[in-house]
Amino acid sequence: MTKEIVKTNRYSVTIIETDIVHIRFAEAICIEIEDVKATFDIYQELSEAQDRKIMVEFPDHTTITSEAREHGQAAEINADAEAFVITTLAQRILARFFKTFHKKKHPFKIFMNKEEALTWLINYKK
Repeated sequence: MTKEIVKTNRYSVTIIETDIVHIRFAEAICIEIEDVKATFDIYQELSEAQDRKIMVEFPDHTTITSEAREHGQAAEINADAEAFVITTLAQRILARFFKTFHKKKHPFKIFMNKEEALTWLINYKK
């Protein structure tokens, strides 16, 4: 079951399997701080009653400003588990740096494809 919550020309937010929030940024954009703040706010609204799992997908040629990246690193998000789906070497380097230096209070994994990330999140038990 997938339910679309918000769709803009820069990102979409859907609910998958009732407890997974899927944030997918648009292909070939530079993610700005406003995008990060907006998607965090949407996640927080969807998670008021319960923590959820979160999957953030960064398609090909999608980059992020240093201001947006720093805000994303500093913001603490309440989640049961979190998965990043990345597609390029540059994204992988940034994601590994993020994972190494910014420890989360919940499990966090990086994947190269959406199917593996979704399988991990579906099977993850708190």
